[in-house]
Amino acid sequence: MSGDEVPRLAEGLEGFEVWDRKVHAPAHKSAQSGFVSVRVGGFVGISLICYKMWGEPEACRVMFDPERRRIAFKPCQPEEQGSYAFGGGLKQMPLRNLFAYYDVQVLQTRRYHDPKVVDGVLIVDL
Repeated sequence: MSGDEVPRLAEGLEGFEVWDRKVHAPAHKSAQSGFVSVRVGGFVGISLICYKMWGEPEACRVMFDPERRRIAFKPCQPEEQGSYAFGGGLKQMPLRNLFAYYDVQVLQTRRYHDPKVVDGVLIVDL
């Protein structure tokens, strides 16, 4: 077998390709969709793509819809009482108390790839 040949895989493994870990994704293959992650411990993170899609606010107020189990982030000024200010880098908020108050169980970290922006408010269906 020459160095360029891909080894044959056993029956039942057809369609799989052996990954060469030295290969890098092409530059044009960057992430195209944003997401919001809810982590064990109650931290909520907003990906950079999602943050840009949302309009890059300086801060937000958090709202929760207990009937529909949705969380919303409304842009506001950083000095507003109860706001979460975004610095450079990570866009995350500690929301453990909110989840405990509304009895939202966060048993594993999860990414929500379908956030919506309605009238400037970022909404995530949990």
